[in-house]
Amino acid sequence: MTRKQLNFFKKLLVKERADILRQLAHEHRDYREAPTEVPSDVYDRATIDGSKEISAMLQHEDSQHWLAINSALAKIESGEYGLCDICGQPINEARLEAVPTAAYCLKCQKSHEARLGEPASAGVRIDDEKWEDNYWGD
Repeated sequence: MTRKQLNFFKKLLVKERADILRQLAHEHRDYREAPTEVPSDVYDRATIDGSKEISAMLQHEDSQHWLAINSALAKIESGEYGLCDICGQPINEARLEAVPTAAYCLKCQKSHEARLGEPASAGVRIDDEKWEDNYWGD
């Protein structure tokens, strides 16, 4: 991968990391400004509890994404960015543009998901040929 490509992905990853920090700061501000009085209405309490659960889930997803971003940035510095963690082959550039934190090539990603019994990321099935052709390009 060229230095220009690495710089492109580094800027993209740094921007994603900054977006997470901004979102967390916004959520923290909202949490601090939340009323401390517990509503007496059961529905209001349920809504607040549900909002807290969603916020906690998003924070977990943000922390996982944060770790993936930092891992990708470390790989850029070590010269390993864009190489599959499993087979060592280059990850298609179109895949990296769609998912800059991708650690596996498409073939290894499919195998990994099959072993874990997990669906593809973001609710998109990896075996959908149109998705593969348009976005992953491997």
